[in-house]
Order: sequence, then structure tokens, then C-alpha cells
Amino acid sequence: LEEVETPATLIVIPRLPPGDASLAALDRFVETGGTLIVLDDFGFGNDLFGYLGVDVRLHGGTLMDPLHCYRDAVMPRVDVFDAEGTRDQGAIVLNHATWLVVGPGVDVWAWSSYFSYGDSDQSGTRGSGEPTGPLPVGAIVSRGTGKVVVLSDASLLLNSMVGLGDNVAAVARHVEGDVW
Repeated sequence: LEEVETPATLIVIPRLPPGDASLAALDRFVETGGTLIVLDDFGFGNDLFGYLGVDVRLHGGTLMDPLHCYRDAVMPRVDVFDAEGTRDQGAIVLNHATWLVVGPGVDVWAWSSYFSYGDSDQSGTRGSGEPTGPLPVGAIVSRGTGKVVVLSDASLLLNSMVGLGDNVAAVARHVEGDVW
């Protein structure tokens, strides 16, 4: 990463907790103008977000939507918004995604529907006390001269998923410079 000239974009799908050297390299990349896109649904990216000091976390439960979905409630269709909060920027289809817990200074660019819910206990049904939609699933945070883009589904760009919605376009709108 130290040899990559910014602006550039790095897409990361974490499957293991990152080590100290990786965290430091990613921090330098973002601080110096890089765009870091993190696709994660299990929460392995939470260590990275904590290290970077960005107020986003992946919950880890399953986002369910029995009405706005593709074939099954675990494959919700979610709306994409622009920087001004305007809907109709397309829709993406998620696959066993989670939802985000966001703090101040975080811009949400994708929301689940009003009918969605967060299956915190992994029961497959809506339980009392579980969060209800709309829930944030895509967010962006500025950091240094770069930015961190988060989407709560690691499967979004799989070959079997890209044609189900505006999945590629939703990620591509955040890409700057070369993609690594």
C-alpha cells in the first residue's frame, strides 16, 4: 500500500481479524487520500473501524426483510441514496447481510426498507426488542484526506449477486483513482 499513489481505491473483504501491520498500512492509506471500501457482514471489519477511529460498527445479526426482498427474507433489496439524501439512486440486493450501527459524522447511503428488521438472536423470525427498519446498511466516513466506505454484505460483488440489483454501480460510485 505504501507504493500506491492516491487517489486509489482498495476493496477489502475481511475474513480474519487484521494484524497490527495491516491496520497501520490501511490507516496510512486512508489518511493520505485513499478510499477504503469494506464489504463485511460478520463483523471482522469492526477491529479495523475501531483502529481507524470511525464511528461505524457491523452488528453481526442477519438483516431480514420479508416484503422487499429477492426470493427470501435473507436477501433484502435496499435503497441507495445520494449525498443529499435523495432516494432513487438504485437498489441493491444483499445476501445474508447484517446492518450498521452508526454514530455522528457518518453519512448513510443505503437503507433497508421500513418492513425490515435485524434478527439479533438468529431465530429467523421477528422478536420483541429486535431493531426494525429502516436500518443503515451502507455508510461513508471521511478520514484524513481519504474516506472509508462500508457496506454490510461481503457477498455483494459475487458473480451470482451482481446482476440482481445495482450492486456494481452502488460500489463504483465511491471508487476514486485506481482500484486495488
